[in-house]
Amino acid sequence: MALLTRRAAIACLAAAALTGCGGVTPYEDRGPANVEMRLTSIEGGFLTARNVFVDVWTGPKGPDMVYLGTRKVPKGGGMLGLPAGQPLHLAIAFEEGTPFGGNAFTQTVEIPMDPIRPGQRYRLTVAFDNQGYDWDMDRIR
Repeated sequence: MALLTRRAAIACLAAAALTGCGGVTPYEDRGPANVEMRLTSIEGGFLTARNVFVDVWTGPKGPDMVYLGTRKVPKGGGMLGLPAGQPLHLAIAFEEGTPFGGNAFTQTVEIPMDPIRPGQRYRLTVAFDNQGYDWDMDRIR
C-alpha cells in the first residue's frame, strides 16, 4: 500500500511539473530598454490573484509570426527591450486566478506595432482592478 501511495505522489508531482512548464518562454530583452511598463493598479480579492503579462511576437502578421517570449508586468514597473527595425505584435494578457490553481478569467489585447526606430521609446500603462482592465500605449520619444 505504501508503494502505491509513493508512486501516486511521484506521478502527481511529475504532472504538476509538466503543466507548470506549459510552453511559456521568458522574454529576454532584444534591444535597448525602449518600453517603460507601468502597472497602476493590480487589486485582487481574498480568493483571487491578478496578473498582467506581455507576450512579444515579431514578423509580419499571420502564421509566420515568431514568438519571442512573455514577461510579467511587475508591480513597481519595469523596462522592456524590444528589437528595432522589425514589425512587432504585443499581446497584453490580463489574468485572474484562484489560489486553487485555475484561471477564472483571461482577456488578451493585441497591439500591432510598426518597426521601432533606434532612439524611440514607448510607455505601456496597464491597470487591472475591480472595475476591469485598462491599457494605454504612448510613444514618448
